[in-house]
Amino acid sequence: MSRPRAAVLGHPIGHSLSPALHGAAYAMLGADITYSRRDVDVAELPDFLAGEGAQRGWVGWSVTMPLKSAWCRIWTPSLREWRPWGC
Repeated sequence: MSRPRAAVLGHPIGHSLSPALHGAAYAMLGADITYSRRDVDVAELPDFLAGEGAQRGWVGWSVTMPLKSAWCRIWTPSLREWRPWGC
């Protein structure tokens, strides 16, 4: 079984400190979760969620601007497990 994974989604995303921050928090908690960056722009978000994002092993995503607004537009009650804060 592969390690659970999480990521921050956004564009541009290379500057994000989220992997370091989340990685440190997971380590302190003893959680064996990898946390990475995924360069995804607004137009690519639906394809990401249907493709790579639909693969097993994901435990969560953080989204940055401008994806926050896009996330709220595509979220539906059938996606309850995605927990859209602020939508």
